[in-house]
Amino acid sequence: MSERCAERERTPRVATVATVHSPARWIKPELGHRSIADVTVADVRKLVDKLGVAGLAPSTVTGIISIASGLFRFAVKSGLAERNPVRDLDRDDRPGTARLTEPRYLSADEIAAGLARVGPTFYPVIVACVFAALRISEALGLRWRDVDFDAGTVTVAGQLGAHGELVPVKSAASAATVPLLPALARELREHRSRQASVDPASRPRRRARLRDEPRQAAEPPERAPGAPRGR
Repeated sequence: MSERCAERERTPRVATVATVHSPARWIKPELGHRSIADVTVADVRKLVDKLGVAGLAPSTVTGIISIASGLFRFAVKSGLAERNPVRDLDRDDRPGTARLTEPRYLSADEIAAGLARVGPTFYPVIVACVFAALRISEALGLRWRDVDFDAGTVTVAGQLGAHGELVPVKSAASAATVPLLPALARELREHRSRQASVDPASRPRRRARLRDEPRQAAEPPERAPGAPRGR
């Protein structure tokens, strides 16, 4: 009995929830090894791409993704996951919508080579885009309160507007909490240390305005890839 209770307390993997029906044979290889609470929109996007490469009809892909969405809806209602990552898919990532170009995923070596060419001013911003799958406006809109090092998460709650102000994200589906990967956590910690080492007296005086806060994202002494000055 104790073993059964312990099993119920563990967060199930996608493979545990998926049945042996035919759609599961497509879902399980891609997502079955992941805890259902850890699956991100990037994982779902890769699943859609693999289904397309396999030559499945758009209607078939739509059906499979709909079943996956149902699994995540059940997980959210059961308190096993915070949100349904299928809902975070952009319109052109959804089955049946033709893309202008097919995505190409960078290898670890390509990512390292690209980051090596980024200067210190924009490095935290680019790292946030790469390792949290953020749009650049979302990375620039991050505040320190959005970064939870203890929980290992980054919450996307806003983005940088056209005039430097903090504005709502592109859509409700874009507002999400994503995993804080080790590479990003390391850079954010270093960036915050750099901020703390700057003498406040050396900073130019300015009026305290909300729009000034996101502008500092591109200035390492002031903000992280979005991270703001403080909580």
